[in-house]
Amino acid sequence: MMKKSITRILFLAFMVVTSLSFAVFAYSNQASVSDKERSDTQNISVTQENIEDAIESVNQEIRDTVPVDSSQFSETSLSELSGNGRVYSRSNSIDLSSTSAESFKGNWMATAYMQIQEEAPVGSTYPLVYMSDDQKTMIMLYKNPDGSIVKKVATYQEPKGQAIDLYQMYRISETEFSGEQLPEIMKVQ
Repeated sequence: MMKKSITRILFLAFMVVTSLSFAVFAYSNQASVSDKERSDTQNISVTQENIEDAIESVNQEIRDTVPVDSSQFSETSLSELSGNGRVYSRSNSIDLSSTSAESFKGNWMATAYMQIQEEAPVGSTYPLVYMSDDQKTMIMLYKNPDGSIVKKVATYQEPKGQAIDLYQMYRISETEFSGEQLPEIMKVQ
């Protein structure tokens, strides 16, 4: 009986030591991989200037690949499209707190912008936005993580009838172009 108890205790002690050995081995391998990854990361100097240069380089590639007629379109920003409850254009602003049909008509740009942004894959670049002089066409250009460049054109459509549905006030078309891979500094990790 005593011999069986000693054997069991020795067996349990052996199992505990073996388990601890595997745990230490696994942790040391994980730590060495983390140290290697850390040293690789330290070799890459990421600065605000590096990021801005990469963004401008990608934006220039997009502009070169998909030129937009500057006599009909002007590059704009999201803050010019919407901000503080207003939709802005070069000629006027429309108060969205109003319930008039004109207010909703002006909001088609912000709604189309948001829809296009939501449809873009995670890791895509921030879009370049162009508005036509007559405020009836918006072009958005962005680069997917795989390097392809996407051109989405939202075109205003006059609402039919009394009911105004913002999602029926525009039509979106899409064209895709091949491009270079995103720089490593811009890839989502």
